[in-house]
Amino acid sequence: MVLDYHLRGEQAILEKEHSELAEKAKKYLGYELYYELSAKAQGKPLDPDSDEFKKIVSMSDELNMKFHIELSHYSKHLKDFIR
Repeated sequence: MVLDYHLRGEQAILEKEHSELAEKAKKYLGYELYYELSAKAQGKPLDPDSDEFKKIVSMSDELNMKFHIELSHYSKHLKDFIR
């Protein structure tokens, strides 16, 4: 969700409506990248050909992969527990 706001150039909305997530975004992205994205987008979606867009998509892919790995481990442990 946090990365989506940055891809759409809606960091101001993120900060206004979800300040707790904005703080997490700053920690995850790093303050430098977070504010660089905010300044570059200025309310407009990031250009899909930009390095910033590619970096966020890569970070999103990494998070998704970690999520699916953890879900798989959890499912395995749950099945073992039920047996």
